[in-house]
Amino acid sequence: MNIVYIHQYYRFGPDGGPVRSWYISQALAQAGHQVTILGSHKGKQILERTDGLVRVVLFPVAYSNSFGFIQRLFSWIKFVWYCRRWLKTKVFELAYLSSTPLTVAWLSFFFKKRGIPYCFEVRDLWPEIPVWMGIVPRVVGRMISYFMSSVYSDAFSVICLAKPVKEYLSKHYRLSEEPLLISNFSDTDFYRQSRKDNDKQLQLVYTGALGDSAGIYELEMLKDLIKKEDLNMHLHIAGEGKWQETFSQNEDEHHFSYHGFLNREEIKALLNTCHLGLVLFKQSEVFNFNSPNKYFDYLAAGLPIASNLKNSWFLKEAESHSCGFHLDFQNHDKLLGQLKLIRESLISRERSMHALELSKQYQPEKQLRPLIEKLAKVYT
Repeated sequence: MNIVYIHQYYRFGPDGGPVRSWYISQALAQAGHQVTILGSHKGKQILERTDGLVRVVLFPVAYSNSFGFIQRLFSWIKFVWYCRRWLKTKVFELAYLSSTPLTVAWLSFFFKKRGIPYCFEVRDLWPEIPVWMGIVPRVVGRMISYFMSSVYSDAFSVICLAKPVKEYLSKHYRLSEEPLLISNFSDTDFYRQSRKDNDKQLQLVYTGALGDSAGIYELEMLKDLIKKEDLNMHLHIAGEGKWQETFSQNEDEHHFSYHGFLNREEIKALLNTCHLGLVLFKQSEVFNFNSPNKYFDYLAAGLPIASNLKNSWFLKEAESHSCGFHLDFQNHDKLLGQLKLIRESLISRERSMHALELSKQYQPEKQLRPLIEKLAKVYT
């Protein structure tokens, strides 16, 4: 089957990210399908390459985490325009649309008009999250929700990354059938290696974008607290984005390191020296729906996790498997006590073994099997 996979933020190779798109596209190709990925890059011309088993077409559409809303909107619309123009002269049997950005949903009408079935992957709840955060007016949100209802109902399959998202869509939208839950992946084979323990200090690590949704306040507070109290800990931050300058000029030899952007191999090396992975978001219940890549990477590397989102599905899951900790950034003394207890509990490797055991249920081959079986139904 000839499949077009559309995700604006796709980058060439597993190091470019998002890794999820790379895994899915390669798995589809390994199952015997012809896969073409439409993505974007910061250049000035359309690039066509081969990435493993798939063909990749990258449109010249710049995007950055530091963009304002108008810049982002222009980037999203431009990408959809390129896709429509390119698709007019091509023939495909199935489309895989991955949001965000939500604007990719506009392409669903293009495929519906041509009688081509499409899968729609819901990475985040849009427009719900920006409405709940006050970024988008509720009246506009209702209009977008009405539009998304048609996108979901016409989809051959709706794919969710987290159970709360699946439950929300099932409750609030009319769907032709139950959404398919395919979480992000823990690549235990990639991260498997001998750990380089540092017995003198507890090594904490945060990886990922440093944008508005990240726990910037929490990271700053944690960095300052470790230094002020002279805790026997070292905080590592690896990532880039709007708030990266907040950390890039404040390195501390004993307590804090900012690594900037790291590729996947470099992330692997860093995680191999750490003891605890941080999953921190801006303090809001809306992020309980997220499926953060870092959570799955930490588990695959054998790192217990700590989060400021007490009611998030991923923290509850990690806690139930004895490899998760809640950090209360609203109470200085309580946070200090929690950090000390965490250090004591991580002296043994037992928590790490629990994280590795949990990661096995998110191995790519297990997660992707239902998707491959679902797409096989298109033949019949």
